[in-house]
Amino acid sequence: MNTPEKEEELRGFYKRLEDPSVRSLVQEQLYAHRSCRHFDTSKEVTTAEIQNIVETAQRTSSYGNLQTYSIITVRNKENINRLSAIHDNPAIATCAVLFVFCSDTHRARQWLRMRNAPDSFDDFLGFLVGTVDCCIAAQSTMLAAESRGLACCYLGTTLWKSRQIGEALGTPPGVVPITSIMMGWPAAAHFQMGPRARLSVHAIWHQEKYNTLTDEELSDSYLGMEKTGEDRYRANPKVDALFKEKEIGNIAQYYSIHKYPKSLHLQVSEMLTSYLKDSNLL
Repeated sequence: MNTPEKEEELRGFYKRLEDPSVRSLVQEQLYAHRSCRHFDTSKEVTTAEIQNIVETAQRTSSYGNLQTYSIITVRNKENINRLSAIHDNPAIATCAVLFVFCSDTHRARQWLRMRNAPDSFDDFLGFLVGTVDCCIAAQSTMLAAESRGLACCYLGTTLWKSRQIGEALGTPPGVVPITSIMMGWPAAAHFQMGPRARLSVHAIWHQEKYNTLTDEELSDSYLGMEKTGEDRYRANPKVDALFKEKEIGNIAQYYSIHKYPKSLHLQVSEMLTSYLKDSNLL
């Protein structure tokens, strides 16, 4: 329990944040976020700095406070290079530390056995609980890191290569890599990056019930992302050549023809289904 003094301090903290027209420091930090692919390779992230970030992220909420996630940090260059190859992402090789977030029912089930409690979490719901837990922890990790001047980038390819990454990191059954964050001190090129466009807030914000947008409303919501996204991709000569070769007419086609084709979805879905069955989670 808080002391009366601590309670009063906490009330004062929340009182100062009641004005919706004023952004808090956390909000300012979120608005300033840029995914970083340009790191200063001359600077490392120390063990003490990593522990500080992990301990802060651990204060995040989780399902029943069971914390059914694990964070694996990788700094050894040989190991980072191996993971960079698995992800097929050269930028990973330049980061100072890679955080891998895993759905972890293995630890919870071991604890249940130790306490003579009935077994549970050895199922798909257990996996989903751990997945939600580790995604919340990952975002808290990024917030903690960026608040200390570090730069980060999420790696969606973790889920695509989950089995290979798990094997590389020696994860036991029930521990499934879900997402990763490459992290380091930003290089000068990072500060030249502008903010990425987002959908209109009304495309994602539904009040009281779900509101299906008309085609016209949806088109308007995507306009900013479509224009800046296509310009950014086509600034790369190889991608521009791909647009021309495959007669890609817009960014939506680029996503579903090349970046996230149906064949990839089917391949990853098959791999994950097999991986979860082998882990006794499906």
